[in-house]
Amino acid sequence: MIANKKNKKKRVPELRFGEFDREWIAAKLKDGIELVSGQHLTPENYNNSNIGFPYFTGPSDFTDSNEGVSKWTNSSTHFGLKNDVLITVKGNGVGKMSIQKLEKVAMGRQLMSISAKKYSSEFIYHFLLKKLNLFVALASGNLIPGLSRKDILTIKVNFPSLPEQKKIATFLSTIDQKIQQLTRKKELLESYKKGLMQQLFSGELRFKGEEGKGYPDWEEKRLGEIAKNISYGMNSAATSFDGKNKYVRITDIDENSRNFQPKPITTPEGKLDSKYLVKEGDILFARTGASVGKSYLYNKNDGILYFAGFLIRFSIDKDNPFFVFAQTLTSRYRKWVKVMSMRSGQPGINAEEYKSFKILLPTLQEQEKIADCISTIESKINSIQTQITKTQTFKRGLLQKMFV
Repeated sequence: MIANKKNKKKRVPELRFGEFDREWIAAKLKDGIELVSGQHLTPENYNNSNIGFPYFTGPSDFTDSNEGVSKWTNSSTHFGLKNDVLITVKGNGVGKMSIQKLEKVAMGRQLMSISAKKYSSEFIYHFLLKKLNLFVALASGNLIPGLSRKDILTIKVNFPSLPEQKKIATFLSTIDQKIQQLTRKKELLESYKKGLMQQLFSGELRFKGEEGKGYPDWEEKRLGEIAKNISYGMNSAATSFDGKNKYVRITDIDENSRNFQPKPITTPEGKLDSKYLVKEGDILFARTGASVGKSYLYNKNDGILYFAGFLIRFSIDKDNPFFVFAQTLTSRYRKWVKVMSMRSGQPGINAEEYKSFKILLPTLQEQEKIADCISTIESKINSIQTQITKTQTFKRGLLQKMFV
């Protein structure tokens, strides 16, 4: 693969395979595809038998397997065929795509299928991935986000010869496979971690002390008994990042990893008070809204961090902070949050209510062994996620340089 520094005004990509040098041809997408819209189906149109065709209502149904999908029994022309590009055209998932691997699927109104006639399907798929921001922008102007047939058919496309299309598609698909493998590896580790935590916190699996002796039975204490410095965060708006002081709000805590992942990084507005600084051993809890119960354990690598008013801080005093935090990732905690947050109006849990959550506590030595065990797995999960993010970023760069 070589960088093309010449003929920048011509229709040639910045980065291409060395054996190709012809200028790409300008066209509209409609000149080389067939576009089929999905249709709404009522329950009587499909069943759970093995008779008929798989029915994809939207992007959540994208799968390469016939298992677990609804079957549609009626005949129609609203089908996505094998190797078609399925694209989401309605709802919050606008622009999500998949290359159809099953022989034939019926489509709901949220989907359309793009059948390539002059192009490689994989080339079209990756070309459209580059246009994802365009799709979102086009859709956002509607009351219900959506793309029309015209939006898709009138997209301008420059395309190379079919051999070059296929080589580009094969190369990018190899990167997709790497991302899928990493994602699968991460999912397996997350599943293992979940099962291990269930065994550890139920007492089914115990560590041994010196000379193989068992540790004492666990105690049960309330969160308020083992924490200090319990307080609400600062009531300040977020401003542009000043390069030093960061602001953590509910939305800056990732729902799955519970890591600090701001998009973008911000700084609290106004005078900064040290009493709102997050320190080692601090656990933050979301106290209101749809994310009530979400937790975050401060990581010194996150830097100088102030916490916002919709978060509550609990500083763990004498116990292992990660061990305590890990119990906020269990099903027992999720059930407690669901019950505790049931109120009239917006869900919420205040500081006094959080204090009542029951924490299971072994000796500090056993806490540390359990914390080390879980954090080791978490480190591996985070490492894989970093690889996924880097590979995705690498691919986004290629999409910009390998297409005209």
